[in-house]
Amino acid sequence: LGLCLKFQGRLNEAYEAFFKAAWSSAWQDAAYYYIAKIDLLKGDYSRALEHINWAIDRNARNGKAYVVKIQALNKLGKTAEAVAVAKSAIERDGFNFGALYELHNCYQELGEDEEAKQTIDLFKSRSRQTAHNLIECTIDFIDVGFYEDAAAILLLADTKELGTPLINYYLAYIYDKYRDAETCAAHLATAASADPGYCFPNRLEDILVLENAIRLNQKDSKAPYYLGNLYFDKRQYEKAVALWTQSCQINYKFATVNRNLGIALFNKVGNKDESLFHFERAFSQDKSDARVLMELDQLYKRLNVLPAKRLAFLEENLLTATLRDDVYLEIASIHNVLGNSSKAYDLLISRKFHPWEGGEGKVAGQYVYSLIEMAKSCILKSEFDKAIELLKKSLYYPDNLGEGKLPGSHDNDIYFWIGCAYQGLGNEAAANKAWSTAAIGDDNPSAAIFYNDSPPDKIFYQGLAVQKSGDSQRADNIFYKLIAYGKDHINDDIKINYFAVSLPDLMVFDDDLNYRNKIHCLYLQGLGYLGLNNKQESASAFQQVIEMEAAHLGAKTHLDLLASNYLFQGSLLKA
Repeated sequence: LGLCLKFQGRLNEAYEAFFKAAWSSAWQDAAYYYIAKIDLLKGDYSRALEHINWAIDRNARNGKAYVVKIQALNKLGKTAEAVAVAKSAIERDGFNFGALYELHNCYQELGEDEEAKQTIDLFKSRSRQTAHNLIECTIDFIDVGFYEDAAAILLLADTKELGTPLINYYLAYIYDKYRDAETCAAHLATAASADPGYCFPNRLEDILVLENAIRLNQKDSKAPYYLGNLYFDKRQYEKAVALWTQSCQINYKFATVNRNLGIALFNKVGNKDESLFHFERAFSQDKSDARVLMELDQLYKRLNVLPAKRLAFLEENLLTATLRDDVYLEIASIHNVLGNSSKAYDLLISRKFHPWEGGEGKVAGQYVYSLIEMAKSCILKSEFDKAIELLKKSLYYPDNLGEGKLPGSHDNDIYFWIGCAYQGLGNEAAANKAWSTAAIGDDNPSAAIFYNDSPPDKIFYQGLAVQKSGDSQRADNIFYKLIAYGKDHINDDIKINYFAVSLPDLMVFDDDLNYRNKIHCLYLQGLGYLGLNNKQESASAFQQVIEMEAAHLGAKTHLDLLASNYLFQGSLLKA
């Protein structure tokens, strides 16, 4: 309560709250520390010294408390004693920047210029004259109303740091307290035009400083942007959206604020149209930003934009798309969805991929898929030897994919099609051996949440392989399991475990897991009906999946397979 009141400028009420906090011994050091700071701010230096001594009595390791004590002693004219306290504090913590700076002040007060110079040089060296260190130190001087010292500390920043946003916003705040409007305006202008790339306000004091900047310079789009970032991080979403909207109204060409606003509007407000508007505007302002391109494509995917339209967009921005593995992979994936598997394979094999969080199994999955589809095309053309070569190649991952094969993974689909190719060659022994391998594995469906969960396709091809071996009853049981699971679990309420890792997507945009589960369950039913040769029900399930997720590779693949009637030819499956 005392801190909240202090940040609101209600110092008398804060003072009382801090004293009430001091009734508990656990809070006495913190309470008396803030009481002493308010004493300094009010100019009551004797009380400040008394109260800071009480704080130090309770916690002699509070480095900031020594700074307050030095400040009180200086104001009381006890400079020699202040020097002793400063030296003791620095001996305890060589990086107590406030004590170092106050020691420099003490030496100046005593006329010991050489010692003052050596101390300020030490301050510069240890603080490295970075914005973060200097602002942290400056806050201790702003808090007690020592604005001249606060400004001087910030102006010790090196040339590069002096041009950064927060330093200038803090200087503007200080000079506003000075009532120096001209210097304040100059720093506000510098802050507004500074590169925002590495500015991440996160302190409570930053809120006061940025609110002050917004009040004083209503043409500055960056201050509300920075403050919006801080509030969004603290889950104050309404405030963040309002501030980012204000920033956009001032400067709609600022790409990053449009991007941030797009995420907030989708995830926290549920306004998909406005989210897309701001994302497209963000990318239009900087078409070299591969991160925003990736996020915009993810948004298109979430909004179920047709794959062909997404591919045209990505190829239109190909130079930017190729900067990221995940975006490049999306191009290859869309080619697979559109039936251009040889093109997808060429793209995949010509790039060196690197592992990334949320990308586990994706590159290898597309690589295997492209080879299987190419092999299926060869089987349809009776090019069985070539099909076997492609399928065997899919069993091993080349180094450029950037990932290895999971131990214990099954390749039911690959071995099923190898068996079909050998059957085409008339080699029944090799065909039966391949189908025996394809028939191995767990045939119990599950929710496919993590990338190492067994895909339902594997169970489907396991069933086909069992059927090829002549055990039609076991095969039908496998297909019925797919259908039953899909029907029984389609309305499940899906939750991700708190400690979940290796989720199959880097989710920038909040997803509806129940919606994803419905897609999964419909797909399972489609596969089950396909295995049972129930073409109408199978086609209906796959069509529903594609309506819900236009880029669903499995549904599209098996709908095409159903249309080709390949599985139901007498030489392959029972009619």
